[in-house]
Amino acid sequence: MQWFRFPRLMGLIACVYLAAMAGVFGLLMSKDVHFSSSAQIAQGTVIGMVRKPPAGSARNSDQNYKLQAYAPKIRFTVDGKTYDYVPSHGHYRQRYPVGDKVTLLYDPADPQESARIEGEGRLTTPLLLAGFALLSLAVAVLLVATRPGRERRHGRRSRRGADSA
Repeated sequence: MQWFRFPRLMGLIACVYLAAMAGVFGLLMSKDVHFSSSAQIAQGTVIGMVRKPPAGSARNSDQNYKLQAYAPKIRFTVDGKTYDYVPSHGHYRQRYPVGDKVTLLYDPADPQESARIEGEGRLTTPLLLAGFALLSLAVAVLLVATRPGRERRHGRRSRRGADSA
């Protein structure tokens, strides 16, 4: 087994993984665009704060930590029926104090389960998509640029060719 096979195999696996992750975030982004284009708009009011773990955290927010993350509890009305919405993750610094008006997007078929703050996650998914796609492209370029036998195509003799001459 030659020395370059293992790094090239790992590079190929990394390239496929990164491309697959870009595909996953592309799918999420297309679903987000579809939801945003068909969603209804409602005005809600922040009625309180709920302790929630921050985005990306696996810890339970009920544990005693010095810093606690909170999510706004937002009350909104659709067709005379009142709903409460709490985002799935909290923030250490609150953008919405109690009493603030907040614009929500929701699916009319299920306002309770589909509601979310307008603009929430607007940058995260496209940035992750671009990051994974660029990393996949960079690994692919690196694999092509360092492929074995590249020297022979540019007029350089291989070691065996130099020994036999």
